[in-house]
Amino acid sequence: MNDKLIKILLIEMGVSDQAQFLAMIESQNLPYQCKIASSITEALHIIKNERVDIIITEYILTEGTALNIIEAAVEYPVIVATGSGNIETAVNTIKAGASDYIVKDVYQNYIKLLPTTIERALKDYSQEKMLYLIESAAENANDTIIILEPAPADLPGRKILYVNKAFCKMTGYTNEEVVGKTLNIFHGVNTDPKELEKAKKAFETKTRVTIEIANYRKDGTEFWVESRIEPFTREGAWFVHWVSMDRDVTKKKEYEDALKAAINTAKEAAQLKSDFLSSVSHELRTPLTSILGFTMLLKESLNDYIFPKIVEPEAKLTKKMKHISEALDIMENESTRLTALINDVLDIAKIEAGKIEWSVEAVDIIEVFDKSIEPILPQIKEKGIELKKEIIGENFIIIGDQNRLIQAISNIFNNAIKFTDHGNITYKIKSDLYEIRCEIIDAGLGIPTNMVDSVFEKFKQIGNVLTDKPKGTGLGLPICKVIIEHHGGRIWVESVEGSGSNFKLTLPMHYNVKKSELLDAIKDAGRF
Repeated sequence: MNDKLIKILLIEMGVSDQAQFLAMIESQNLPYQCKIASSITEALHIIKNERVDIIITEYILTEGTALNIIEAAVEYPVIVATGSGNIETAVNTIKAGASDYIVKDVYQNYIKLLPTTIERALKDYSQEKMLYLIESAAENANDTIIILEPAPADLPGRKILYVNKAFCKMTGYTNEEVVGKTLNIFHGVNTDPKELEKAKKAFETKTRVTIEIANYRKDGTEFWVESRIEPFTREGAWFVHWVSMDRDVTKKKEYEDALKAAINTAKEAAQLKSDFLSSVSHELRTPLTSILGFTMLLKESLNDYIFPKIVEPEAKLTKKMKHISEALDIMENESTRLTALINDVLDIAKIEAGKIEWSVEAVDIIEVFDKSIEPILPQIKEKGIELKKEIIGENFIIIGDQNRLIQAISNIFNNAIKFTDHGNITYKIKSDLYEIRCEIIDAGLGIPTNMVDSVFEKFKQIGNVLTDKPKGTGLGLPICKVIIEHHGGRIWVESVEGSGSNFKLTLPMHYNVKKSELLDAIKDAGRF
């Protein structure tokens, strides 16, 4: 018995029995606090106004019997003691809700049995109360609860011992229809044998398992459940019961199936788009190459051979010659721009299809910048822009794809020239033991704050494409990002609208190669 103070209500008319019980408490130093009532009226007043832990009552009372006390004291365990009762009386008191029944004797020896009887009654009452709470919780749970009997794994199946209200609501079966049956009554054509095998192995090894399975209601309709099956047993017992907590995941399953279908459809659409772009781009490239070639040939023929032989042309002819030259310049420029667009579209199609080919070689980043700048020097000179550079460090060799890196850097420089009408364009390259850091800084229009984070997204351009008509495709920077990130680096931009932009990128010195291989590559490049 624990040392917690136990509050007892003793309903006893016999003064001698009262005194004997109090004396026992004192002599044995029992942790009891005892209240005594000599009548039903007095007892009911105490029950209504005070909290007790247990009631001991005589069966025959002046105003009635112990049954009146049991009826009023439903919250407490009640022990009935009587010297005039029989088996029928004992059965009636237990049926009425008494926790125990004890027979008085003329020598009052029954009082000596009361401490053990009190302890047992309190323990049983506590367990019954907890069992009631657990059963109430199970009955009112949203998830279904199934308890299965313990049985060897090689039997046809464990029988159902208990199901809660949520189970009956979910399946359409009543408690009586499923108790004693096996879980097989819920299985059907789409019930996955693999999931059933998982459950069987868990039963054999007495381990918990979670399965997702198609079940069938009483009316035959299919629904999906996630079943969490747990073994449980009393300590030291050989048998194992099983509790299965099931949750209806039909909507989740439908969503997942719809999502998979949408993803597959999107992949198919992306592949069709990629194939279409690739096919159309290739079909356009051949005639466009001819148009550009013949335009350049026509310009050369007119400017070098035909126009010089026209001596003192009249004003009308001079004007017409000028228009032809301007038209040919426009044709060349637009053909060149369209060629760049087609190349970008082909690159994006290859990237999205995972078919882009990458070279692996020793690459000098200084050389990458030099080759990127060379084609745009005439534009820089024509705009009167000053090109500045700042190089810090000695080793600028990485392992990668030189042509792709030139493509990325060229795109950034082309953007810088496109949006810079005066001032400087500065590029900085700095190396250390771990990475190469590069910056390309222009004095152009800058990027609006709300677009800084999206300039590396496909088809994102500064300005309104319908009114401002910006040059380019909106694919250059996304391609740059793919190239730089493929090389293990990262690229970002810092910009304030009206104050220019600073494109920054890093490339790791150890990209895609072991240290020894990198040293060999550097030696081969003549930089070590």
